Amino acid sequence: MGLYGYTFVEAASNVMTLFRVRGWTAIITDYMVDRVIVLVSFGNGVIVGGFAALISYALGLDIEEIAFL
Repeated sequence: MGLYGYTFVEAASNVMTLFRVRGWTAIITDYMVDRVIVLVSFGNGVIVGGFAALISYALGLDIEEIAFL
């Protein structure tokens, strides 16, 4: 229970209703999209770096760190 007696789900619903009424959904969406794009880009970089290091290891090149970067 929160400060006003709402459960977590009820409070979240009330906040989203407030944002929708005030016209803030576009601002919140734009802010969240930037964060998601950064995290997806970072994840893709780690995956591709891992594949490069794996290929370097499989070929016996001994440059896994450089291949990962």
